Amino acid sequence: MFLLVEYTDENELAVIPDTWLDGNSCALWPPYKSSSRVMNAVRQEEHPGANWKSFPIRELYRSEIYEKARKKLAVAENKSDLETGPENEENEIQRPKRVRRSPDHYSSDSDNGTVIPINRQKKGATCTTMPVPPPGLDLSGIRTTTPTTSTPTIRTAPISTPIRSENMHARDVRFFTLLEQILEKQKEQQIMLGQILHRLNTSGPAEEFAPGLPEDIILPITSKEDLEELEDKLQDAAVAGAMVNHLSTFGGRTLKESISRLLRELITNHLADLYNWSGAKGKLPLGNTKMVSIVFKCVQKNPITRGCTKQEMERCVKDWLRGARDRDGGRKRRSVEVQPPED
Repeated sequence: MFLLVEYTDENELAVIPDTWLDGNSCALWPPYKSSSRVMNAVRQEEHPGANWKSFPIRELYRSEIYEKARKKLAVAENKSDLETGPENEENEIQRPKRVRRSPDHYSSDSDNGTVIPINRQKKGATCTTMPVPPPGLDLSGIRTTTPTTSTPTIRTAPISTPIRSENMHARDVRFFTLLEQILEKQKEQQIMLGQILHRLNTSGPAEEFAPGLPEDIILPITSKEDLEELEDKLQDAAVAGAMVNHLSTFGGRTLKESISRLLRELITNHLADLYNWSGAKGKLPLGNTKMVSIVFKCVQKNPITRGCTKQEMERCVKDWLRGARDRDGGRKRRSVEVQPPED
């Protein structure tokens, strides 16, 4: 059961459940600061707490349905000719949902059954009602003034919005987190695209090398002699530039994939098995060659891998050379050679 009551001390209207009644002429009120929290307590008919305060009331209407009581509250506000005005800050916190109404009082006319509103004067206030003139007196030439009366200020009850549940809040957090990640990815892509366009616009014909490789360079290199010959040719800046332009088109989504593509284009696995980075354990050194420096330049021109350090690139080259003996079926051949002959 929901009641529309008037808190008489404050001249405020409010809808409350009947569980908040404190006797016949008083009702409790929660100390919540949020109007939505108070509205939720009314809807759920929350049981009063020990810290709730009791105030005198006058019951105006009751209904089993909360919405009907709310409609009656709106009707009572309109009939009282209420206006929104400033309120005391302390009262605003203690009772944020009650609506102040003008102190109208009614008396019934026993002859015709009508209800006549009576404006009760405050103590010590002077009467501002004009006296009724005697019959037959002409007042057309007399200028009269209309007395001004102050309208009691009211505190309107805000219509509360449904309180978001914790699940909705968590979902919103996940949504905005994902949106921020998407925006960050878009910013990175825009930066990469801007760098590519800047490079294309600023590079002139004098800075470009001839497209393709010289005719006397055949890749991949298959022998130690051919690799030494390639090292001599790469001393020429034009040949080295053409090699960088050719290899930069191979790309790669990671540093490991990029270096693997470049080295597969340059030398065969059989030749790579003869080398390691430093030349230890009877192998030939590859780390100090011009070919490896060109590989590093190509990696740095790739927008995805340009931020990699030299140490990371060296580690990937070492791993690729170490696995050369297992590629092209090398591991399978070794496993067959190790197996003992059958009796």
